Amino acid sequence: MPDRALLDRNAVLRVRRLLGRAGPPPATVDEREWRRQRDALLDRFEAGQAVDASAEEVRALVRFLGEAGPSRESRLTRSEWRAAVDVLVPELLATLLP
Repeated sequence: MPDRALLDRNAVLRVRRLLGRAGPPPATVDEREWRRQRDALLDRFEAGQAVDASAEEVRALVRFLGEAGPSRESRLTRSEWRAAVDVLVPELLATLLP
């Protein structure tokens, strides 16, 4: 498995769109820390730019999205959120294939 992944501009936009709709998991103790992590991911996956990410960054992004839920502002249901994550995650993991 490669240690780098290249996400094109369109993939980065889809990542940012989903991160923008993300809300903390129901059992989040420190919501400020969760928001700090989300903001750091938004900074890392800058809009309009292709991103050369490490395999660990991609795996951390997948974990973050898998644990998150929809924000109230997004007006997504839990099942709509899961469906959106389920579409994006295979694309992200495919960037790690040789």
